[in-house]
Amino acid sequence: MPTINAKCQICGNGYHRCAKCKDIPHYKNVVDTPECFGIYCILHEYRENVINGTEATERFERLDIKYDKLIPAINGVILSKVSKFSFGKIVTI
Repeated sequence: MPTINAKCQICGNGYHRCAKCKDIPHYKNVVDTPECFGIYCILHEYRENVINGTEATERFERLDIKYDKLIPAINGVILSKVSKFSFGKIVTI
């Protein structure tokens, strides 16, 4: 069984990351699942001013995000930085 040696930057789950493996998806460098990678990409693009708050909101609304599974810091960033969200469903864990 692989050793847990990384922590997802979005949900906080531990996972195995192998820097030498060629078959591992590139998102495994920062997150554990494609779903978390979608969130990561939106936040990154917003932070880098590639998209604005409205565009970020639209992208988040298209994702099936389980907000209660995110680390509190990520929920906080979403709530405080991208203020146009209709987020009655975000909760902290």
